[in-house]
Amino acid sequence: MTGQRRKRQPSASSSEQAAPGASPFPMSDMPKTFLEAWLLLLLRTWGGHGYALADALNKLGFAGIDHTRIYRQLRSLERRGLVLSTWDVASYGPARRVYQLTKAGEDFLGTWAQALQGYTQMTSSFMNMYSGALKSMMDLQRGGSGGKGNAPTGKE
Repeated sequence: MTGQRRKRQPSASSSEQAAPGASPFPMSDMPKTFLEAWLLLLLRTWGGHGYALADALNKLGFAGIDHTRIYRQLRSLERRGLVLSTWDVASYGPARRVYQLTKAGEDFLGTWAQALQGYTQMTSSFMNMYSGALKSMMDLQRGGSGGKGNAPTGKE
């Protein structure tokens, strides 16, 4: 099998249809580090166990995200000292691992917020340019000038 690459299988089953207006990209394709940022943010608001965090992520639009992926990410965050977990044996039902944000996790979340602010500006610029280019192309197709994006005439 050396040199061969496995074909990537679609992550969402045919029963997992995207909601109208939802991203066409499955949550399994989301960068793992983006999940990390969301988990840190949720834990900043309240400590919780993995299932409750998965439920909160689902309500935020992360439909279909694999719970195993969430738990792996939480364990990674804990190994790095960004979250701390304890066992909750007082609750009804089986013992559950409850996670909370550490000071290092709070600091790292601040770094994430700054990075995402920069990404937001870049994404906004991309969307503005894309929308402008799309409008210019539509104007050209209709034969209008639209004031911008005129086709080159070759007479420059």
